[in-house]
Amino acid sequence: MKRGPKNMNAVLIDAGEYYVFMGHFKQGTVMVKEGDEVRTGEPLACVGNSGFSAEPHLHIQVHRKQADKPWYASEPLYIHFNGQGYLLNEMIRKKHT
Repeated sequence: MKRGPKNMNAVLIDAGEYYVFMGHFKQGTVMVKEGDEVRTGEPLACVGNSGFSAEPHLHIQVHRKQADKPWYASEPLYIHFNGQGYLLNEMIRKKHT
């Protein structure tokens, strides 16, 4: 496990007014490259545990574009999933029935 953004097989999507960052993809599975246009539902990569990670998972965060800041230092935005809002560093876990 190596800590750092260059070790986590990540995808950063420029979505106009915000950025969507996804990381920890399985090594060698990223299917897009810089400059590609992606559409909703299009596969990007397989979930893995690259970087500083002990188990497979998807790290996802969204940030508002701010001209004077890099994407990761700008305002984080909520992600809505199954009717619930999640902010940076909150976890979505499978509900056990």
